[in-house]
Amino acid sequence: MDAIITQKFENTSLFFSFFDTPVYVIEKLNAKIQTMGSNNKQIVFLVQYNENEFLPQNHLEIFNKILSALQLSMNDVLIANIRKGKDSVESILSTISWKKLISMGMPCSNNNFLQTLSLAEITASEENKKHFWTALKNYIA
Repeated sequence: MDAIITQKFENTSLFFSFFDTPVYVIEKLNAKIQTMGSNNKQIVFLVQYNENEFLPQNHLEIFNKILSALQLSMNDVLIANIRKGKDSVESILSTISWKKLISMGMPCSNNNFLQTLSLAEITASEENKKHFWTALKNYIA
């Protein structure tokens, strides 16, 4: 079990006078990785949005356009939001089935995947869009 100590309580109240050791609050990591989509074709996109449950609305609209151009839908893919410090790539890969893995803007130690820029970086320039589209079409095909 992956866990992180989030608080340590010292002997600051009468309750703690009964214990000789400090009391810790431990939170389990990877308890619920935020995902979206049905994954019918086992194509997984890894993204990292620490402030959002999934993708921000403007990025979701772009993502849906990309899927449409690939003749895919949210039923075909899975988006997994790997939040920094809370989730790990390894934990999502061990819990889902996938044939194609696209890591968007985050490192991944698995060699059988396509690593791309984040959606924010992709949309920042026409050159980034072209490179992304070419790589994604070739990988998905």
